[in-house]
Amino acid sequence: MPARRTLATGDIDLRATMRSIGTYSRDPTTRWTSNTFTKAVLTPMGPGTMRLAWDGSGRTTAEAWGSGADWLLDRAPHWVGLHDDLRGFDPTLNSQVAEWWRRHPGLRLAAAGVIWQELLLVLLGQRVTVEEALESWVRIVFEWG
Repeated sequence: MPARRTLATGDIDLRATMRSIGTYSRDPTTRWTSNTFTKAVLTPMGPGTMRLAWDGSGRTTAEAWGSGADWLLDRAPHWVGLHDDLRGFDPTLNSQVAEWWRRHPGLRLAAAGVIWQELLLVLLGQRVTVEEALESWVRIVFEWG
């Protein structure tokens, strides 16, 4: 049975927020449904998988498996942007930022805390096309986990 916790995410747009962590549809470490996001990662405590599920009520359930489960659940508020501090944020200082904020008020910055995976995918894409980088990432995941 997975470890679980509930997060009060309010009006955060979880689908948009999680896109920064789960960008590519063919990434074998990521799964999407209309109201869930699941990601397998290598945490400092070992491998783990976290599933975030939301139903529009302003509450999100985080479930985690593997030896990194506790670490993932501790980080879950960061994943969904609950630690973003909007105090002092004034989007009206720049017209483009103001327009972006008007269109996406529920978007937060996800912080998974496992940057190496995202960084590796970006680094792979520096010399080749996105498709070739993704193919390399898929091979790495299946070869080394």
